[in-house]
Amino acid sequence: MRPKSIRRCTKCVIDETVPGVTFDDAGVCNHCHEYFKLIMQLKPEDDTKFDRILEPLYIEKSIMGLSGGVDSSYLIHWLVKNNIKPLVVTVDGGWDTDMAKNNVANLVSKLNLNHMEIKLDYDVVNDIQLSFIKAGVIDIDNADDVAIKEVLYREANIRNIKYIISGSDFKTEGKQPRGWSFIDGTYVRSVHKKYGTIPLGDFPMITIWKQALYHFSGIKVIKPLEYMAYNPYLAKDFLAKEYGWQDYGGKHYENHYTKFVAAYWCYNKFGADKRKIEYSAQILSGLMTREEAIEKLAVAPKFSRKELLYIIDNLGISIEEFEKYYNGDNHTFAEFTTSYPIRKMFSSITKRLKRL
Repeated sequence: MRPKSIRRCTKCVIDETVPGVTFDDAGVCNHCHEYFKLIMQLKPEDDTKFDRILEPLYIEKSIMGLSGGVDSSYLIHWLVKNNIKPLVVTVDGGWDTDMAKNNVANLVSKLNLNHMEIKLDYDVVNDIQLSFIKAGVIDIDNADDVAIKEVLYREANIRNIKYIISGSDFKTEGKQPRGWSFIDGTYVRSVHKKYGTIPLGDFPMITIWKQALYHFSGIKVIKPLEYMAYNPYLAKDFLAKEYGWQDYGGKHYENHYTKFVAAYWCYNKFGADKRKIEYSAQILSGLMTREEAIEKLAVAPKFSRKELLYIIDNLGISIEEFEKYYNGDNHTFAEFTTSYPIRKMFSSITKRLKRL
């Protein structure tokens, strides 16, 4: 029997393995349509609009996360060179690579940054991560995600800072589907309640309600890279020459655990190749051809046995226990208590109001 062919978008490399994908009559996926819709909203060629967005940052205090990855590293360089100097925060969950740490240290030193490092409780981080592994869901890197977001909002609120600067850029990284990545503190609490072994204590955790309160208090998120002609490949070369920046080899590979999640857990257990989202965005942005992306996707992400044993050892479990969870049934966030029903309701209300 011939294997079933997988339908792929005619413009990018998103295919039927991506949750929620749809295709129009021309074979173009909904991600492409969403990309061009967002591009029209941003109108990056409108310098005046970009200037208006940046204007408060020259006057007001701001805060920004710095991981040592290419996006946040280049952005902080650009901001400082344009006389914008936010408070820079690094959240340490215990999994950062030495390369990432060195990248942060070099930027902080050479740019004379006001830098704050927040160390999470490593035991709690690992317990949350292990809880997600036991749950058999795909998005097992939720602990860092909910903590980083909460820390930035919390520190902004404490210091009366009204602007959080984000290094995210849908033009170069795309937007991961909800079925592959659902960042939600309510979800984390639900999974940990069932599978966790130690109390969460005061572990920082963003929820939809907290985020709403922060929003109504006047805190705004600004994403400068989305308005810029940003090229992460050129940025890597520039940062290496200017700051001795080291390339860690892939999206979010600056962190041992997030590399494990993308290159091993998602790819092998769920058949989910997150690179399809990233490469598709870069195809649409003119940074990569569709043919180049297809060629890259034909090669599996590299994740060695040594790296896997490092993850298992640091989680404090045996190889046999890990393999039991890895070979277990796959589950989704929909099987746990989350904020998704509330988000869905608000999304529906917003869409109706826009039609009025």
